[in-house]
Amino acid sequence: MLVSELKPFDEILHSLDGESTIFLLGCHGCAEASHTGGEEEVRAMKTSLEEAGKTISGWKVLDFLCQKALIKTGLQPFRHQILTSDSVLVMCCGV
Repeated sequence: MLVSELKPFDEILHSLDGESTIFLLGCHGCAEASHTGGEEEVRAMKTSLEEAGKTISGWKVLDFLCQKALIKTGLQPFRHQILTSDSVLVMCCGV
């Protein structure tokens, strides 16, 4: 298992500069185990981004974002929300 570390919120906000609508994606794998991208952390990020003036189009936490087949199936119900977002913020280990 890998370990992930959450970037400072100011750095995340800077990366989203000019982006108003964000879709959040978390992972039940390494990021959840590291407390950087499980459901609790995604919900907290949603709140923080909304407080910073961002619109959250939706969010989902999938099992193991490193498994491509699971991603396509798991995100299909969110296709419209993702396509109408300016950015997708992925909270995972990076594999």
